[in-house]
Amino acid sequence: MQKTDKPLKTIRYRSYFWLMDFSAAVMALFVCVLLADMIIDEDLIEVLPSPMTNSMIVLFQIVTFIILPFLICAKFMRDDYSDTLWRRSVSVLAYASITIPLTIFAITQIYYLGVGPLSKGPPMIRWVTNKITVDMAMISIWVWYMILFVAIFQFLRWRDAR
Repeated sequence: MQKTDKPLKTIRYRSYFWLMDFSAAVMALFVCVLLADMIIDEDLIEVLPSPMTNSMIVLFQIVTFIILPFLICAKFMRDDYSDTLWRRSVSVLAYASITIPLTIFAITQIYYLGVGPLSKGPPMIRWVTNKITVDMAMISIWVWYMILFVAIFQFLRWRDAR
């Protein structure tokens, strides 16, 4: 039993990084689509072919709502190095969850005081004034939390490899 246990642990530890790499690729694609939406000021989901957008949306939802929460909670899949990376990522994410809302609030307040209402501003700032329901706000916060976690984890992993 001891001989088969070690390869299974190795596969489990490696699969954590494989799933994290896959999640990072999907999240990067999602961020690119969002940036393209902001740049062209048009909904990219309506422009792209339907089967492609549907598969992208389903893939993104699977990663965001199933794979990443599982990876965040699955301590049994992490070896010592990935657990250290996880702890460092969560620490940085705690600081980000405090500073990012304050930064957005400060920028929008300065813009409002200097220029006027945000609804008449450029598209890069106008997203703040869109009518967002409570459920959409919660989902958006969840999604950005997942994106930040993956980005921080992968950045720290990249920095350690250098």
